[in-house]
Amino acid sequence: MTNHTTLVILGAGCSFNSGYPVARGMFDCLKNFMVSDCAVGSTVKLRASVKRTLELVDAFREQGESVDTLDTLARLIHEKGVGKTMQERNREVISAKTAVAALFMSLERKAVEKGLPSYRQFLERVFGKAPRGGYRSALGASHYRILSFNYDRLFEMAFRIVFPDFDGTVALYCPDVLNSGLFLADSEHIEIDLDRFSFLKLHGSVGLYGFSQSMNPSDKNSRVDHNHSIPDPVMPPKISDDEFFLPNDRSYGIHAGKPKPVLITFPHEKDHLKAYPANLLPFKAYAPRIWEAATYFASQASEIHLIGYSCPKADAAALVSLFSAARRCTRFYIENPSPKEVCCSLREMLPAHFSGNVVCKVASF
Repeated sequence: MTNHTTLVILGAGCSFNSGYPVARGMFDCLKNFMVSDCAVGSTVKLRASVKRTLELVDAFREQGESVDTLDTLARLIHEKGVGKTMQERNREVISAKTAVAALFMSLERKAVEKGLPSYRQFLERVFGKAPRGGYRSALGASHYRILSFNYDRLFEMAFRIVFPDFDGTVALYCPDVLNSGLFLADSEHIEIDLDRFSFLKLHGSVGLYGFSQSMNPSDKNSRVDHNHSIPDPVMPPKISDDEFFLPNDRSYGIHAGKPKPVLITFPHEKDHLKAYPANLLPFKAYAPRIWEAATYFASQASEIHLIGYSCPKADAAALVSLFSAARRCTRFYIENPSPKEVCCSLREMLPAHFSGNVVCKVASF
């Protein structure tokens, strides 16, 4: 086990220079998507999801709500009772997640064309410059553990660019590579090696889907298949209904013709797992295991770096719990264009036992 580990928390600011929106630009970007990539090809169902999502955003804003991010929209859908039942509200949320997932995947091509310089520089920081011995050696030597609140796949694609010896014969997210908990061959299994480098996506990811093996919501023991594609910087995904919706075929059971249940999850949704133990939620197995491992990594870290992350109120409860576990941490290091604002938010979330330093650096990822 590595005695000295550094925990890094990545936020939306890390992907901004690669063309991805931060909070206030999310739905403007979605509007542009509707008349560009989403307006061509076989995207009838996808356009309907985008249109419905934007209609809900406008409706909530007319009610005086501030709706800037997907997690805020999802929370309002659940809290304001859009639809008569929780199942109907969940369908609205999945539709909105599908729309944003399609937007994010459509941005991958241009991000790769820009070269992903910020993420590649970050990988040098994590694995060293010109790492020898390929990806296996670099991963084995790294003392970093990375938590990302982003559901884009830019880190993964930068990893594949920096380490061309990764040829996809080993699952990218398995414990032997990024150690993100997921497998290709055994899609139900979730496993994270706690003694090595790890890249955990706390809010899930685009290109990742959670399919319940049961068709009955009352089946408390329903298991979930975590199906995912491997991000490819050479061949970006095609934006089409086939990519984001299942065929209208009986063999797909309750999922037939519907959006693939994209595994993007937010803090308020974790409460649904307790409130509705009989559920078919795509993140019912993923979220608890990922956060359990994240908490362990926080408990082992001597330093915690927050990069491009603003410590938003929506994540406050989760962050308080995470930081309370960080009893070995002696320093928090903030890298942000406006670090003082982040520092104020962070200090409100730190446990009483923290006696170390909070260092701020004005920096863009």
